[in-house]
Amino acid sequence: MMGRKRVKQLRAAAQATENASGSRIDQVVEQIVEAPRLLRIAITLVFAFALTLALTPLVDRLYSENFFSTDTLWLPASVSTGLGVVMYVVGWRLIVGYAGTTPRPHRVILVYMGVGLACLLVNITLVTVGFFDALNG
Repeated sequence: MMGRKRVKQLRAAAQATENASGSRIDQVVEQIVEAPRLLRIAITLVFAFALTLALTPLVDRLYSENFFSTDTLWLPASVSTGLGVVMYVVGWRLIVGYAGTTPRPHRVILVYMGVGLACLLVNITLVTVGFFDALNG
């Protein structure tokens, strides 16, 4: 049978292990939040633009195949742009913050960064495929 002292040591070791595994994620989030404000604004702007560009072909295809009307030619661009603006506002709230304040670190910031990086990857893929498709004729 283990003594109380040994049980406390095991619990402390388990707690330290749990804190260590989460600390790397928390460090990354803190680095993002503590980056210069202009860099955080640029990241938010790039991610919003990347989402808009990534969604444009999808929205255009859905619109042209299902809802096309000459009276609403502006609709697909408005949908893509609106979703990009939403991405910008969410990013501003999460990683930029209001003037004179620094946002609190949240793990949701990693989700935002993941979505933004995925949008960039989609755009790079679309450009690469388009480039090689144009080369092949």
